[in-house]
Amino acid sequence: ARYTWPGHFSYLFSLTKSLRAGSLMELRVAEELRSLPKELSEGLGERLTLLDVSGNLLESTLGLQHCSLLRFLFLARNQLQRVEGLGSLQRLQELDVRENLLPSPGASLHMVGNCTQLLTISVMGNPFAEKEGYRRQLSDLIPSLRHIDGQPVDPPLHVQLQPQLSSVKSAGSLSLRRTTSHFDHTVSSFSTRSSSSSLARSSSTSSLARARSSLPALNPSPK
Repeated sequence: ARYTWPGHFSYLFSLTKSLRAGSLMELRVAEELRSLPKELSEGLGERLTLLDVSGNLLESTLGLQHCSLLRFLFLARNQLQRVEGLGSLQRLQELDVRENLLPSPGASLHMVGNCTQLLTISVMGNPFAEKEGYRRQLSDLIPSLRHIDGQPVDPPLHVQLQPQLSSVKSAGSLSLRRTTSHFDHTVSSFSTRSSSSSLARSSSTSSLARARSSLPALNPSPK
């Protein structure tokens, strides 16, 4: 079920009824809110898969931690300096925080690294998005990301270098095998030469012994 909350609190009863019945899965709030509806913090948003509170005056996201089934979260065009509660959204796939007041990825998107299924994030219009290298910061912070501000994410450096590392490892293994084979051959040749040398010495010693035994005994001359 979907529900749009259009800037009028007379809809609160219907919203609460839908939440309590467990039928509400998508909620879009079009109201000048400075914080999320407290009903979400009371466990009424535990079935939400989509929450859109773009274009409000949000200064806090307290209550998100109770929406653990969220897959799509839209917080664009608010006054957020920090997005809290992201650590509980482990099923989140898309996050839109454009045009807020977020100063840095790590401090502003608290615990976003826990969102291990997050594929898409939009951050344009925030102070940190004006700094060089913010895309790399985000991709390092959130390894699962595939798109940032609508553009594909470059794979992490270790993934980019994987083919080269594999080639180096393969070449190193081949070189080691060749070195080992050469060493084994050298040792074998040395052993063969040593055996031949020992055999030759043994044969020479035997011949000398036979030659000595064939000589007549020499008696000392009488004085």
